[in-house]
Amino acid sequence: MKKFLATVGTAIAYVSMIPSTYAATNWAPTQIGDASVGEIIQNVLNILLIIVVIAAVIYITLAGLKYVTSQGDAGKAKEAQAAITNAIIGLVVAFAAYFVVTFVLAQLGLNVEDFDVESVARALIA
Repeated sequence: MKKFLATVGTAIAYVSMIPSTYAATNWAPTQIGDASVGEIIQNVLNILLIIVVIAAVIYITLAGLKYVTSQGDAGKAKEAQAAITNAIIGLVVAFAAYFVVTFVLAQLGLNVEDFDVESVARALIA
């Protein structure tokens, strides 16, 4: 518990430094290196989706192994079936969240492909 609280405290300390750092530098990039902010956001969304899919495949595989090795034990078979169902539900939720985020950004005029800080400021002010 102490380790968890120390980790949360450290994370809060780092996050609380972000506004003061931003205010001190007044830095609002529309491009980082050769990639625009929109491309970076799109890449982060894609990476998160890939991680979720890989985790679900591993989870389904392990649950399938548990199902195959249950040797007729109804309790183990039922647990394995529930794990497979939960993994599939997780995949559906992850894809739905991905599409909802891209849809909402597009409806706000913040197309992920053309995303930049000025368009966010204009949308928030308007």
